[in-house]
Amino acid sequence: MIDNKNIKNRKHPRGMLGKTPWNKGLTYKINPKKKIGKYVSCEICSKSFYVVPSLEKQKKTCGSKRCFKIWKSIQARELGYGKWMIGKKLPKNTIEKIKKTQLEKIKNGYISPLKGKPSWNKGIPLTEEHKLNLRKAKENEKERPWAKTGKDIPCANCGKMIYKNKFQIINYKNHYCSDECTGRQRRTCSDETILKAFTNEKLTLKEICNKYHTDRIVVKRILKINGIEKEIYDRWKERISKSTKKHRPKQIIPTKDTSIEVKIQNFLKQLGIEFFTHQYIKEIEHGYQCDILIPSMNLVIECDGDYWHKYPIGNDIDHIRTSELLSKGFKVLRLWENEIKVMDINKFKYILEQRRKR
Repeated sequence: MIDNKNIKNRKHPRGMLGKTPWNKGLTYKINPKKKIGKYVSCEICSKSFYVVPSLEKQKKTCGSKRCFKIWKSIQARELGYGKWMIGKKLPKNTIEKIKKTQLEKIKNGYISPLKGKPSWNKGIPLTEEHKLNLRKAKENEKERPWAKTGKDIPCANCGKMIYKNKFQIINYKNHYCSDECTGRQRRTCSDETILKAFTNEKLTLKEICNKYHTDRIVVKRILKINGIEKEIYDRWKERISKSTKKHRPKQIIPTKDTSIEVKIQNFLKQLGIEFFTHQYIKEIEHGYQCDILIPSMNLVIECDGDYWHKYPIGNDIDHIRTSELLSKGFKVLRLWENEIKVMDINKFKYILEQRRKR
C-alpha cells in the first residue's frame, strides 16, 4: 500500500532527466491480513525462508549453493539415476527398472557402492600379491584389441618393438625403448669446469649444454651463485649488435618513403636525373642508408623532418655523418621539411646547379 497524501499536486516526470521522481519519500506498507506465502524450513540446514505457494512444492532448500548441491545428490540417489536427469519427471515403472539395473551392476562389480566416499585402503601399503596382480592386468590390457589405440613401432636405435599411443606417434618422430638408446647422458663434469668453459673458453649456454650434457637452467644456477649472471646479458647484447650490423645494409627502414622524399624524387624524374634510394654507404665509419644518391654528381640528398631531426639545430649524428661524407669526397645537400613543402621545380633546379659548381 502507498500513502496517497502528496500525489495530487505532483506530475509524472517521464523523459525529464535531473528532476525528482514522483514517488520519492513515499513508504510502502504490507497489509498483514493479505499475507500470500509462508515460512518453511530448509530440508538440509533447517534454516527458515519465505516461500510463495506456487513455489512451495518445487523449492525445498534455502538460497545457498551448498544446500542445493547436497539436495541434488540425495534426490539422484533416491530416484536411482545420475545428476543429468534432475528436474525431469519420470514414470514409476521406469524408476523401478533403473533401480533394478543399478543393483545388478553393483552386485557384478561394475559400479562401486561407496562412490564419493574415501577408500578403505587409503594409506595402507600394497602387498606383493597385489603388485603382481596389477602387472598382470597391465599385460592383459595389451592383448585386448578394444583397449589398443596405437601400434607396435620399432625402436630407432636397437629395433626393439614398442607399443605407442596415437598421440605419441603423431607428436614424436623418433621412438626409443630406453634412455640408453636415446643417447642422453647425465652431467659428468663439476661446477668448476662449467665456470671455466664460460669465462676462459667463452662458450655460449647452448654449447656448454651440448658439450657437458647439462640443462640450461643448471648452468644459469651455477653462474648466479658465483655472481656471473650479468655476463650472459652482456654477451647476448654483443652478439645482437654484430648480427644487426651484418643485416642492416640489406634492410630498408622505413619500408615506405615519406611525402618529402617522394616530392624530391618526382622533381628528379621530371629533370631526367638518375638516382638511387636508400643506398647503403660503407665508406664512412657510421655507415647508414641515405635518402637519395645521385652517382653522376656524387651527391647525397637528405630530407630531414623538422621534429625527428630537431629543426633548426639538427642531430649530432647528422653532423658527424656530413663531415665524414665530405672528407670521403661526397657532396651533401640537406633539406628541411618546411623548405621542401614550399619548394618548386625551378627553385630545386637552382639549388642543384649551385651544388654542382662547388
